[in-house]
Amino acid sequence: MMRNSKVALLTGFPSGLIARRLLNKLLVAQRDIRVLCLTPESSLRRAQELLAALSEPDKQRVELLRGSVAAMDFGLSGARFLALAKEVDIIHHCAAIDHPGVSRHLTERINVNGTGEVLELAALSTGLQQFVYWSTAFVAGARRGLVMEDELIRTPSFRNLVEETRFRAEKIVRHAMSRVPTVILRPAIVVGDAESWHIDRLNGPYLLLKFILNAPFEMTIPLPQKGEFLLNQVPVGYVVDAAVAIANDPRSVGRCFHLVDPNPPRIRDICLATAKLARRPLTIGELPSGLANVLLQAPGIKQLSDIPRTYLDQLSSDVAYNRTNTRELLQGTSIECPNVTSYLQPLVDYLRSAKNVSADQDEENPGV
Repeated sequence: MMRNSKVALLTGFPSGLIARRLLNKLLVAQRDIRVLCLTPESSLRRAQELLAALSEPDKQRVELLRGSVAAMDFGLSGARFLALAKEVDIIHHCAAIDHPGVSRHLTERINVNGTGEVLELAALSTGLQQFVYWSTAFVAGARRGLVMEDELIRTPSFRNLVEETRFRAEKIVRHAMSRVPTVILRPAIVVGDAESWHIDRLNGPYLLLKFILNAPFEMTIPLPQKGEFLLNQVPVGYVVDAAVAIANDPRSVGRCFHLVDPNPPRIRDICLATAKLARRPLTIGELPSGLANVLLQAPGIKQLSDIPRTYLDQLSSDVAYNRTNTRELLQGTSIECPNVTSYLQPLVDYLRSAKNVSADQDEENPGV
């Protein structure tokens, strides 16, 4: 391993898409960095396979640290945990359960308690420069209207346990900001990108597009009146590029950043464009019910019932995300979120060919 290099701790590798791409980005963008990947025992083989694909110099800058955010002191000895606290300069905490369907116990253990464990390490670290906390735009829950970056307001209702626990976790992080140099990142729905459209589990827009592509050809697909809502999805490449640029800027400490599409399309437009690409009939109805009710009650939907209602509810949110902080720190860079129309065709092509991708989270290996 290199000496006198910056040391980063990365959680969520190898199961999380963001964590996998972030590791590669850190190695390329910061040639003096050494990355410690906190990896559960069950994921060690996969992690080793991914590291084997790296160049030899990059391999020398990565170490797999056997442990889990769900365990006290990550499951490390007390001495090793304290040594780790003295060693790390930056923490990227990506590990989280972001898929409904996992038990309440495990979701709370990872999202809330796990964040607490990482914060404990951050608080013990005397040389920590940044604790980068990967939150989500959906801490806003069922709120409507404009959500600001620097606010965290408890909504009257959360649509699922993931939103609730991610809200609680970010609240813990914010309470510690006076003693821990923190950067909060809130990406919207994350999809693949030109480097790889592959995603571990189908969610959000993937499921909606899959429904349109796989519905019986003779079936006319209705769209609700609320198809006017905006679909805020972002390619993982943009998310990771923006995150690293923001985290490298000293002005980021103590602030929160929405990593979202500045010009999100309407649900209706995405559905129409997808149907056109797939040469499928699509009818725009004037239906008062929400997107979930329309699709789940449509004829033939039982054959396509792997679309969780919670994803459709999430897509039908009348919400927008302010990005003042993000715009300020990315000004002068070439980092921009691509327009959905520029990557819809390859996204559709990927969904047509994808066969071994699950719509549900595996509780035995939840991506942490």
